[in-house]
Amino acid sequence: MEPGTSDKTFMMMMMMMMMMMMMKKKKKKKKKKKKKKKKKKKKKKKKKKKKKKKKKKKKKKKKKKKKKKKKKKKKKKKKKKKKKKKKKKKKKKKKKKKKKKKKKKKKKKKKKKKKKKKKKKKKKKKKKKKKKKKKKKKKKKKNNNNNNNNNNNNNNNNNNNNNNNNNNNNNNKP
Repeated sequence: MEPGTSDKTFMMMMMMMMMMMMMKKKKKKKKKKKKKKKKKKKKKKKKKKKKKKKKKKKKKKKKKKKKKKKKKKKKKKKKKKKKKKKKKKKKKKKKKKKKKKKKKKKKKKKKKKKKKKKKKKKKKKKKKKKKKKKKKKKKKKKNNNNNNNNNNNNNNNNNNNNNNNNNNNNNNKP
């Protein structure tokens, strides 16, 4: 029984040792993978830095060249324009009479345009006024007739009164 038991314990110990060895190997493999990832990240960062430096240098060179060219061109153009204007002013003094005739024609055209607009508005207003006047005239005629009739009646009444008075006076005489 004793040698059997010792074999079992030995086997158990060996199995445990094997398991421990296997676990250690797995841990080592994992560590190696992590190291590889870190190396990749470092490479990417280096590439980005290089690109930025190149771009900045190109921009500075372009701006300097453009500014120099523009300044030279502008100075030359301004000097030429000033000389031309002085010569033209002397020639225009003789042609002042012709300009006056042209101004008169322009004024006439402007007046015609304004009159056309006003006429259209007046026509519309006149039509509205005529309708109102017709209604008022009819009313006035009716009132005048009534007034005349009333006056006539009053006059007749006065005449009758006068006649009665005369008759009374005649009767009272001796």
